[in-house]
Amino acid sequence: YMKLTLAAMSTVLFLANSLGAQTIINGGFEADPVTPGGYDPITPTGWTLLAGDPWVTSVTAPDAVVGASGDNYLQAGGFMIISQDISGLTVGADYEITYLFGKSDYPAPQEISVNVSIAGVNSGHYDGSLLPFPMSSYSIIFTATSTIETLYITSKTATASFDIFDITPVTPIPEPSSVFLIGLGGLALLAKRRR
Repeated sequence: YMKLTLAAMSTVLFLANSLGAQTIINGGFEADPVTPGGYDPITPTGWTLLAGDPWVTSVTAPDAVVGASGDNYLQAGGFMIISQDISGLTVGADYEITYLFGKSDYPAPQEISVNVSIAGVNSGHYDGSLLPFPMSSYSIIFTATSTIETLYITSKTATASFDIFDITPVTPIPEPSSVFLIGLGGLALLAKRRR
């Protein structure tokens, strides 16, 4: 009986911890050191490079995108696809990913075509002008079909710039402490019935 109780409590604790596990690693691109004002080709920490040339750069650059938060942001160096697996999701729950997106004038003003996608949901950005524009907030809402979903950033041009990727649940998910208390209540009921 004691072994069964310990196993059940371990399961409850595991579930409680995994509910709050979803996060975007290095969503602000701050973990990678860059030369202030410089442009350094680098795959950001926590992300996987699938194609192209990502640049982590600093907003102190004279031609940086105005309005970016923090010191660093990601800029596509021409064609680029990077991705990240987001784990700890609850199947059937809705999540919102927010991010900043803008267009710099480095290396030269050009049109942009960008796509942010996850779980089959796409957020496309196209701008045919030759003008830079400051970073603004955008979002994409998706329903998790698995406990792990892959976030993709695809850019076909070099001036697309990204910063501050964040994920929050839209569907209310019980807090780990609530799940733990519910589990303890269930264990207490089972113990009472066995007596």
